[in-house]
Amino acid sequence: MRLTLLQKGFLGFGGIISLGMLLLTLSMTSFFMNYGLSVHENSLKHHATYIMQTPQLSDQALHHYAQIHGIRITLIDPKGTVRFDTEASPTTMENHLSRPEIRNAIAKGMGVRIHQSETLKKPMMYVAIKASDGHFIRTAMDIASVHEEQNHVQHLIALATVLILLAILFLLYVSLKKLLAPLRNVNDNLKKLAQGEQIISVPIQSKDELGDLSVTTNQLIEQIAAQQERLKSLENLRRDFVANVSHELRTPLSAIVGFLQTLEDGAIDDATHNRRFLTIIARNVERLTHLVDDILNLARIENNTAPTQRLNITQELSQLLEDMALIDNPRIKLSLPPKSIFIHINQSELLSAFRNYIDNAIKYAPEGDIQIALSETDDSVQYAVTDHGQGIAQPFQERLFERFYRPDKDRSREFGGTGLGLAIVKHILQKQGGQVLVTSTVGVGSTFSWILPKHHGDVTELS
Repeated sequence: MRLTLLQKGFLGFGGIISLGMLLLTLSMTSFFMNYGLSVHENSLKHHATYIMQTPQLSDQALHHYAQIHGIRITLIDPKGTVRFDTEASPTTMENHLSRPEIRNAIAKGMGVRIHQSETLKKPMMYVAIKASDGHFIRTAMDIASVHEEQNHVQHLIALATVLILLAILFLLYVSLKKLLAPLRNVNDNLKKLAQGEQIISVPIQSKDELGDLSVTTNQLIEQIAAQQERLKSLENLRRDFVANVSHELRTPLSAIVGFLQTLEDGAIDDATHNRRFLTIIARNVERLTHLVDDILNLARIENNTAPTQRLNITQELSQLLEDMALIDNPRIKLSLPPKSIFIHINQSELLSAFRNYIDNAIKYAPEGDIQIALSETDDSVQYAVTDHGQGIAQPFQERLFERFYRPDKDRSREFGGTGLGLAIVKHILQKQGGQVLVTSTVGVGSTFSWILPKHHGDVTELS
């Protein structure tokens, strides 16, 4: 039986969508499983820390605490002897000094392990921390509930996937049916345009409308091949970008969820820590906001949608420093050309290219002078910011302008960086035909600069 184009398209797209939804279901299930374990781990860390910081708790209080929170508590002396346990008699328990979570606590201050409990005969998650007096506080939780939650989530996701798939298939069928009518008209017009012209033939695999359209589009083969190479390159960039964005979003989101869970578990009533937890949550929300803003700015720059204006960039730089309260700062050494430089550029992008280098110099070079220089030649404008910070090793310099690349990730996140600032500067300059440069010596400092070519209509006027 011969299938129509509509039927072929429906079956093909339906198969692709089904596979995609299956992969999505598997990935979401894995995510929720990892998320559940992470939540339990954070909860156990919180309980162990609380117990360590509350040494006056009696055995009865510890039993009550464990019962309320559904956890197991074990106290172990520096020699590994169990002194207290809420689930078993310490006299029946072996020395715990060789347990992996205790060894990690000795080495790192804290250890985490998922293991089948020899005493309780069920899977448990253990978190052990080392107190200042050498004793160990170990909290544990039955993780069978995680698997139950996973199964529940799997059922919900499976149901949602089936409903979404049915809706997509219905919409796809309707769309394809409507799509074929104009395609027939396009096909007829293309055949008229192609009459009398030489066509580079390609194999015709079908005799339906798509086969007819293939005959009339042979002239576009070379262009399509070139576009495919470009699209492949863009797809690789997109895939890397999505992976990096997912990673960057996951870090603050995990912190927010973890501390919210901690507050929900009882820390909200702990006057000693609740405000600190809320401050951490607020800081991560702010970080998410900056990250989203930078992603949107980068997308707008790449799409080249920002309007340009004729700007006095000498004046724009001076005004920016004044707005940043740096114009009278003794650390800032500003060097401007004697004449005003006018170029056509988007104001927001120009200020972003100026500000990013200044912000980085202030963040990573807290001491010493910072030289900011704007100069020009007959055919270009150069902007440079020099600091006297710790410098950047040569192997890292070539990757500084990549998206989300940080030579020192912990230090960058400490200052609230998103990892996109230098990438944004690079895209702004590349769009204008310019280039970004960096020179740095470890222990001496760094100079970040960019060069912007002058174009028709750019002028220099007396200040």
